[in-house]
Amino acid sequence: MVRAMRPVFGCRPKNTKPNKEKKQFRVYKGNRELYLSNVELIAHEIQGIITETNEKTLIVCYKSIVDKYRNKFNFEIDLNKVLKSLELDSKRYTVRHFGAATTGVNDFREYKNIVFIGLLNKGNLYYTNKTLSIGSSNSKVTELSEHIIDCIQQIGRICVRQGEEANVYMLFQDTFGLTEEFNKHFLLKKKEWIPKYFNGINNATLAKQNGCWFAIINELKKLNEGDEVSLKSLQDVLKSRFKIDTVYRYIEHPQIENFIAANSITYNRIKRTFKKNLPKITKQ
Repeated sequence: MVRAMRPVFGCRPKNTKPNKEKKQFRVYKGNRELYLSNVELIAHEIQGIITETNEKTLIVCYKSIVDKYRNKFNFEIDLNKVLKSLELDSKRYTVRHFGAATTGVNDFREYKNIVFIGLLNKGNLYYTNKTLSIGSSNSKVTELSEHIIDCIQQIGRICVRQGEEANVYMLFQDTFGLTEEFNKHFLLKKKEWIPKYFNGINNATLAKQNGCWFAIINELKKLNEGDEVSLKSLQDVLKSRFKIDTVYRYIEHPQIENFIAANSITYNRIKRTFKKNLPKITKQ
C-alpha cells in the first residue's frame, strides 16, 4: 500500500547589505522558526499515522538539512525531540536517517508502516559519473533507478521481508513517478490519504496554538529582565490544559530551545527554573 503527499518547504531571507566596519554574523532566526514549524507539522502527521494504524512505524529521514546560505539544521535530532514530546509510545516508532543501519538488518521486520521524509539525493556529480561508468547517456534515468533501489531497500527492512502487507507513506513530491515504478516490484494497492497538517485543514498557526510548547512560550514572554520562573509554576499555570509530565517533557522541545536562545533566557536544569538575563553592559 502506497500513500503519497506533497509537503511544501521554502524560505528565503531578505538580502542585507553588509557593514564592513562591524563583525558579520549570519542571522537565520526566521528561517529556523519556519523550519521548526515544518518539523512540528511532520511530527503531527507521523503521530496521526501511528495512532490511526496502531502499528510499529519506521521513519526514514534526512540526518540534517542545509539551506542555500549554508545554515545547517539537525533534522533527525529535532524530529526525535518533537516526537518525544508528543504522547507516543517510543516502542511504536523508530527514526533513522538515510544510510543509518537501515539496509541489511532485520531489526524492523515486525514494523508494518514505513514513512519516507524526502528522498536520498546523492548529488548530480554522483549520478553523472555513474551514468558514464555504465555506458549510458541519460543521468535522469540513473537517478530514478537509484531512488527506486534506495526505497526498495528501506521497504525491504519491514514486514514485507516476511511476505506481509505493509503501509508505505511518502512525504515528498513524487516528481520522478516512483509509485508507478514500484508496480514492477510490489503488488500495490493505493489508498487515498488526506494529510491533516499539510493540506490547510490544520495549518501551522492553528496547530501550534493548541500545542504545549506554544503555551509555555507565551508564559515565558511575560518575563522581564531579571525575572525568574520555576518549572513548577509553569505546571501550575498550565495544569488546566496540560498534564504535569507533559509540560516537563516539552521543556526540551526545539521550539522552546530556539525561543530561549533568541531571547536571552536560560534554563537551570538543577533548579528547574527559567531566568530572563539582564542585558550585558558594554564599556564605553
